Amino acid sequence: MADVAEPSMTVLSCLWATDDPSLQADIMRRFWPGKGKSSYDFIVECLSMTPEVASDVFVTDAVRIANSSGKPALKMNRDLLHREISILNPEYVVLLGSTAKNVYGKVSSELDYEVVELPFPTKNYRSAEKIQSTLDEYARFRELAY
Repeated sequence: MADVAEPSMTVLSCLWATDDPSLQADIMRRFWPGKGKSSYDFIVECLSMTPEVASDVFVTDAVRIANSSGKPALKMNRDLLHREISILNPEYVVLLGSTAKNVYGKVSSELDYEVVELPFPTKNYRSAEKIQSTLDEYARFRELAY
């Protein structure tokens, strides 16, 4: 397992390391009021995130910095993402969504961690087939991470 037990700040993953409902509610109210607890709970459920798993997994949507037109600044985000990974030294890097995959860039075969690409957890799927395909991808991740 990884040497550093620090979660990423994606989708309020700072809450993954605690089971304190009052702390979770306070942070949710302050920083994610438009999404709500049900969206957060859905993400945690899809990824089967627990404090133990969170200590070894870096989960990211990879967008932190925007350019002057409001679009993700690819190079700046990529540099930041790779620095974060280097510092946190996770066992798994989970890229949520196609933007995260694009920001991360080409996956090398000589890494100290495994890269997992997953769809961003959302309840807004287009078809029953897409829902099942996505759930299957999350299940494969859970088998890998546990």
